[in-house]
Amino acid sequence: MAMWIHVFCRASDALSLGEVVDFIQDGVFFDDAPVIRGDPDRAAPSWGFDVIYDPKIRPVQISLGQADETTSATIEELLEEHPPADPALVERLRQTRQELVLHFSSDISEDCWAMLDCLEAFVARKLDGVVYATEGIYDQELQPLWRFQG
Repeated sequence: MAMWIHVFCRASDALSLGEVVDFIQDGVFFDDAPVIRGDPDRAAPSWGFDVIYDPKIRPVQISLGQADETTSATIEELLEEHPPADPALVERLRQTRQELVLHFSSDISEDCWAMLDCLEAFVARKLDGVVYATEGIYDQELQPLWRFQG
């Protein structure tokens, strides 16, 4: 089953593909270095790439881009499905300028989960973001801001 995690970021600061690739490779999350496949322009403001750490498991797809209509629609759908009690969080989500998207298979390894958790927190801290996962919204330290009901 495919899964998604979004990091909705308020900052418009650049985060290069190179910074994220280096973060993953320097993190020593996997026994063997993962294969990075994708966009060769390490300085572009919007980018995407795949992390292949096990050839038997679907690669983790990672992308960063400027907020657009799709981002706004995702946020509005989230707010409609899970109305929050905190108006400040609603405003924060609507101030999104960039979005990191992680797309992966539900059968990823524990090492891959660790890499994703660290990457989410890294990007959220660097770009003033919040993490949207299936069970809720999390702050830059991956502490819950809003847990979804049901």
